Amino acid sequence: MSFQNSYWFPHDYDAHADLKIRALIKKYGLEGYGRWWVVVEQLASQEDYRLKRCSWVIEALAEAMRCETDETEAFLDDCIQSFELLASDGEAFWSESLMRRMQAREAKKQVFVEAGKKGAKKRWDSQAIATLLGGQKGANGVRWLDSTDSTDSTDSTDSTDKEGVTPKAENEHSLEDHEDKVKTFFEAYWQREPRKEGKKAAFEAFKENFPATLSREQLNIRLQNFQEHFDIREADAEEKFFEGEGRFVSKPANWIRSNDFDEPPEDNTEGQLFEPVGSEDGEDV
Repeated sequence: MSFQNSYWFPHDYDAHADLKIRALIKKYGLEGYGRWWVVVEQLASQEDYRLKRCSWVIEALAEAMRCETDETEAFLDDCIQSFELLASDGEAFWSESLMRRMQAREAKKQVFVEAGKKGAKKRWDSQAIATLLGGQKGANGVRWLDSTDSTDSTDSTDSTDKEGVTPKAENEHSLEDHEDKVKTFFEAYWQREPRKEGKKAAFEAFKENFPATLSREQLNIRLQNFQEHFDIREADAEEKFFEGEGRFVSKPANWIRSNDFDEPPEDNTEGQLFEPVGSEDGEDV
């Protein structure tokens, strides 16, 4: 089921004032009004917003309505024939009104998703971010470099440090360099985070995903996947805030910990934005 439909679906706050609903209430009372929303909720949870009219569906609806199956059959018949609240082709039934609302919602959500992905690609794939991260910018985006990589012509075979820095101090600098990159990348992410709440907890969760013990290849994978997961979160959050449902956007730390950044999101359709570390021909530097 798409777009978190289990949270809510759009409907009029004064639906009870509709003439067809009033006719339903006159015959079935407020209990019938409750039955009606059981049917609508079940329809909204279906991929095509339709329910097959078969024995097991009737039994399931009867159980949800706390009534007998023959009462459920009669109620559906009235909703289709007497009150014209539902439509049916003999095999399935649906609500034309609900279908229009849900399809409009899905279309609007898709607009947000596409706009979010285009905007995200432009913002993340920037030389400014590459500079901040201390990385390099390749043809497809930012790539992570550790402190031992160099873009100057210093002879790497010279084992003597010109400033007398010991190997131990160099290793410590490498760790500090890594931590600085993690902090800077987190800040770049936080600027775009739609729910700026619990920054300290979010940073701790973020840092857990980018430990210094990972190889550059693993860092690149997680960096790329983090972006793709976040692009989806950002588009989804924009739609929720637009609809006044911002409370359903998870807290940053919870969102970070709930995702596996070793894997791309299931519905990812974008190309690679962060280029793996290596030379232009694919060999390791």
